[in-house]
Amino acid sequence: MNKTGAFKKVLSMLLVFVFVLSAFTASSVKTASAAAKNPEQEIMPCFTSIGSALYCITIDGITATVSGILNSQYNTNLQITLELQKYKKADGWYTVKMWAEAAYGTLAELSARATINIFCDYRLRAIFKADNETCTRIMYPD
Repeated sequence: MNKTGAFKKVLSMLLVFVFVLSAFTASSVKTASAAAKNPEQEIMPCFTSIGSALYCITIDGITATVSGILNSQYNTNLQITLELQKYKKADGWYTVKMWAEAAYGTLAELSARATINIFCDYRLRAIFKADNETCTRIMYPD
């Protein structure tokens, strides 16, 4: 093989490498921009400690029931804080009741009830902590 043949071979290998690299880069940009344009697709953070965080608020008459479950991917310090929040036009949302549960392991659960005023609006603010990660979620009753 002469010098020009070897040069063409190296050049073609380099072009194939650049083409493959640009194809991967373009596909990830295309996926991210498609997700950003579609509001139904939510980009979720990737947690290393928190496996799942479930939370719920239900209102039945004058009783509000709140609950939260936190699963971690390994044994660690866990904490759940549930805040029952009430809405006032002048002040916005503020906490009327708060419950907290701390545990060590892979599972923490918390459930509580409170008497409420049926003429006011309420929501749940749930804060989940596992190791050095914190996840805050808001839920409105149906």
